[in-house]
Amino acid sequence: SIVLATGLSLLPLAERYPEFVRMAQDHQDLKNELGRLRDMCSAALSNLKARLLPAEWDEGLLSRARNLLRRQPDKHALSVLLDEITVEISKISSAEPNDLRATAPEIEGHKETSKTQYVKEETSFQIEVDQEEMERAYPRLCAELRFAKNQEDCRRLMDDLAGYLNLGNTWFSIKDLGPALSFMILGYLLERTETISNHRGYAFKLSQDLANKSLDWRTLLKKPRSN
Repeated sequence: SIVLATGLSLLPLAERYPEFVRMAQDHQDLKNELGRLRDMCSAALSNLKARLLPAEWDEGLLSRARNLLRRQPDKHALSVLLDEITVEISKISSAEPNDLRATAPEIEGHKETSKTQYVKEETSFQIEVDQEEMERAYPRLCAELRFAKNQEDCRRLMDDLAGYLNLGNTWFSIKDLGPALSFMILGYLLERTETISNHRGYAFKLSQDLANKSLDWRTLLKKPRSN
């Protein structure tokens, strides 16, 4: 109800409220986009390093990437960096057509045997894993969700756990893979949370490898190796 303060009318501010709301939303959208690009750069950089021996690393590119990711770069700078890293990865892929996944030992690609044949075109939304196998592979996540009242409550708890792991916008991309894979990725991270330094980057790499089928989802059901 106050319209005057030190001789200045506040009515113009009230009239511009919708404009301020749009400005705030635009700012949040930009933050989300920068976070997504930063995650993609970190994951792409890890992917590039995993494909090369340390002696083969481009120290100039790595130095630029480290310096850029320590700061608060703009969208253009992140996009340019991502393009540079992607070009380097594509060079390796075209030069060496063999399997170059080089992921962490515990997430090596699954090797099918003659006893186990699967449908090659299976989509992520068709994945089915029985409850006993889920509980054996992801006891921590199952314990967290044991008292969920319904499916909606279960999804809310998973969102909270993703926030606890600081997955950020990567979690939204993971959920796009379907309920089974999002459950498995979150459970996989929780079982290894003490040994993973960058949960968001790790989760992004997992989701990318699962999406392009360079990683078999059944590998996520393996128990962590004991030290």
